Amino acid sequence: MSGLLTTEEGNNWTVVVFDCPSNRLNRILVDLFACVEHVKEAKLPHFTIRYTVFSRYVTISFRVLRDQASAQIVERKLTEFMQQEALEHRIDPEGTNHFAQCHAWIRKGETNRKWNDKRCRALNRLSCFVVSLAEDSLFDPDDRIEMGHLAVNMLLLQEATVPGSNRAYYVDFVTGRTKGSFLTFQIR
Repeated sequence: MSGLLTTEEGNNWTVVVFDCPSNRLNRILVDLFACVEHVKEAKLPHFTIRYTVFSRYVTISFRVLRDQASAQIVERKLTEFMQQEALEHRIDPEGTNHFAQCHAWIRKGETNRKWNDKRCRALNRLSCFVVSLAEDSLFDPDDRIEMGHLAVNMLLLQEATVPGSNRAYYVDFVTGRTKGSFLTFQIR
């Protein structure tokens, strides 16, 4: 468990959902992780992409583990970063708006055993790997596509997308088992 905090409790996380121009994505990810790295109260940052308008912007759902006493500190740092970068965002969005629909994690007041400590640590490492690609100038489309292909292979999986949708299935090479359909992200 991450210190004394349980990762399975929505109340222990701060989520910021924001729209990021596609041409600034790699720099924003690098700078955002550097920002939270300097906040001692922020633990296990990780993200997912939830929505995109090709070549224009992506919507990112980013979350940070923190204790209740540090919630305002983490929120203030994230808000300052988003404002400094002039990014439209919401902290812990609720309702039926675009940002709330892109939250993608455990909501406040909810618990989900799926998001245990091991899984959240793995998501943190995966997010840090993606950020390291951006830091190493391996973030152009060709590099990301090749890395995605290799990552799927390393996990002994094959991805199959459903034509005309934003859903995918996976086939496990070891067992032949399939799982899905998974919502990838909304494309417009």
